[in-house]
Amino acid sequence: MKNSLAPTLMLAMPELDGSWFGRTVILLLRHDETGSFGLVVNRPFEAMRSEQVLDLLGIPEPLVSPGLLTGGPVSPEQALVLHPVANLCEGNPEVLRGLYVAAQRETLNHLCHQSDDPYWIVMGYAGWAAGQLEDEIEMGSWFVVPSTDEGDRILSAPRNNLWHDLAQSIGL
Repeated sequence: MKNSLAPTLMLAMPELDGSWFGRTVILLLRHDETGSFGLVVNRPFEAMRSEQVLDLLGIPEPLVSPGLLTGGPVSPEQALVLHPVANLCEGNPEVLRGLYVAAQRETLNHLCHQSDDPYWIVMGYAGWAAGQLEDEIEMGSWFVVPSTDEGDRILSAPRNNLWHDLAQSIGL
């Protein structure tokens, strides 16, 4: 796709309040002619604790317990990891300045035992069919944040303030 929006952040606009996506911040990871894929980065995952997820993966006693987020309503059993460590493993792209995404268990194991940096396990994702996200943006459901410098904020900001802080930083 010639004008891909990804990677970027998107804010759910007030018209989505009351829906699953009300007041969410989306880290848009893919946007092309086949559809779009992103992660909600401000909604805690409440079905389990991070220690339970690590235990299911056979990863004992982390130095720093990761945060656990609900990434979206699709495939909540799938997990990705958001972290700040460059060159940790092959296939961990930098999606925003200082923010990397990984799907490998080895990456999570390394972060658990050799890093005291903040990181997040994200369960599930948000997905849009071809053209669907463009239609929702045109209808005013989403605001695309014109910055790629928010990696540190995504990793360290309090989840309950993230939507408001980003909206305020861009004058919404």
